[in-house]
Amino acid sequence: MVEKAIIIGGSAGSLAAILHIIDQCPASFDIPFIIVVHRGKNQTSVLSDLLSRRSKRPVLEAEHYSQLENGKVFLAPTNYHLLIGMDQHLELDFSEKVLFSRPSIDVSFKSFAEVFRNNLIAVVLSGANKDCSAGARHILDCGGIVIVQDPKDAEVDIMPQETLTANPDIKHIVASNQIMNTLLQITN
Repeated sequence: MVEKAIIIGGSAGSLAAILHIIDQCPASFDIPFIIVVHRGKNQTSVLSDLLSRRSKRPVLEAEHYSQLENGKVFLAPTNYHLLIGMDQHLELDFSEKVLFSRPSIDVSFKSFAEVFRNNLIAVVLSGANKDCSAGARHILDCGGIVIVQDPKDAEVDIMPQETLTANPDIKHIVASNQIMNTLLQITN
């Protein structure tokens, strides 16, 4: 069973930050990443291919009932909410959009918080809506940690700023090129 997980939420303008994290992540870093990015339902797997070429760890597009595993990067597929069961199997859900988004970052954050509680770290990146705010609150309430990309560093500052406004107790506000260093410090 996976003991800790890192879930990353992003939207418009988050690709550069995601690539910083992937590029700086050591191959030996065993905690799985779950990446939930707003993408159009007809977009191909370009993001998955790009991340696979840059990552030192395997990158997988999440499939229904696949098992979460250490040392891997899981990408939420387009047009599905990504959830996790108590048995740590990933689940794809086609229910209504949340804040005009499927996958919804809030939905994934809340689901993973219920399973990992204080062993979950979330990262909120650049984006153009407030999907993340409620999920970040749920993670904090469950004892997890939330890292927010500094809105001044974000290409689109709405998502990180909304998350900070709704959750003023968030302590980790960092530039995108420092997120992986922060994750390494927190997890050691």
